[in-house]
Amino acid sequence: MPDLRLSDAEAANVTAYLMTLKSDQKYPEQKTSPGERQKLAAQGKELIAKYGCFGCHNIKGFENAQKIGTELTEHGRKGVELLDFGDVQYFTEDPRHHQTYANWVWEKLHVPRVFAYERVETRMPQFDFTDEESLALLTFLKGQTGETPPPEYRTGMNEVQAAVYKGERLVFWNGCRNCHVVEKRGGKIRDQFNDENQSFAPPILTAEGWKVQPHWLFGFLKGPTPLRPWLTVRMPTFHFTDADATDIVHYFAAASNKSFPYLTAEAPQPEGERLRQTEALFKELQCVNCHVVGQLRPNQDPASAAPNFLLAKERLRPDWIPVWLKNPQALMDGTRMPSFWDFSDEAHPVSPSKLFDGDSKAQIEALRDYLMHLESPKSVPPPKTAATPRPPRRPAKSKRG
Repeated sequence: MPDLRLSDAEAANVTAYLMTLKSDQKYPEQKTSPGERQKLAAQGKELIAKYGCFGCHNIKGFENAQKIGTELTEHGRKGVELLDFGDVQYFTEDPRHHQTYANWVWEKLHVPRVFAYERVETRMPQFDFTDEESLALLTFLKGQTGETPPPEYRTGMNEVQAAVYKGERLVFWNGCRNCHVVEKRGGKIRDQFNDENQSFAPPILTAEGWKVQPHWLFGFLKGPTPLRPWLTVRMPTFHFTDADATDIVHYFAAASNKSFPYLTAEAPQPEGERLRQTEALFKELQCVNCHVVGQLRPNQDPASAAPNFLLAKERLRPDWIPVWLKNPQALMDGTRMPSFWDFSDEAHPVSPSKLFDGDSKAQIEALRDYLMHLESPKSVPPPKTAATPRPPRRPAKSKRG
């Protein structure tokens, strides 16, 4: 259970809601004699042994019980003649109804007891596998030949594969995909937001390892800070150990085939004429109409607000920014970020501005460098703020006696 950092009022509201989730339903009291209870207990023990409940659950008395499932070490070697189709008849011309290894496994996964008949009772439970899950299991079983594959084909035998494997377990265990789309999967909570309010949903984390710097992501996992303070949905604190946080950062980097853990985020600081043209381009493209620089502007609609530019230097990888500016939709389908440059003709891209002699590549690289130094006094002058009036001075109290 992660730490949601709830205030006392929020915790009280959640408690009040949970207290409404009650039911008056009661289980009927069973009036049985000691002898009947002993008989029922014996029957229950037989059922546990029959259906192999101890395969998943720790049950006293079954610590050394023999498993009831079929040996799967060399299951992929089985010929069709060794598979029991029971009373199921395959007689149509449809290839899906032929007696093959793949069809047997497919049916067994979807309807586990379909091959039972008068003399044979099957005991595999109904797991309600999806077609995608069944295909994955079928592929796995077909590969169970009892032979050890060469090292280059083994999962987790190189650093990248091992990092992805270890990270996927942490992502699953901590329920990251309940809120986020992680590497193109998950994000169920996004269904609660309509198309106009997707910007209020948890961010998509596909190719996150390419987008953000490793040290920033590690610090965020250890102590989440609001990236968009105007959102009501929040990232919980999971209190990851240093090892787990490192493994998750390594997972994202490996999934994007990017360097880990060291990254030198270098981008030349715009100066002189290049700085002048970059600032003019930044203003011409009206970037701050959506993006926040420090905090929301007065009367700015939170639904239209894009990420804070001041976080770019510490958060984003410099090599990701140009690719994002070039074609945001290619990296995140459905994003509201427009593509200002037309690269349909790679040899002669169309630029939205005459600055930098209309050179699209030079414009994009200049904006990248500008963002990576946005906190620098040379690129962004400190905002002018009205002087705060001082409160009237109270007269000093006289001391007596």
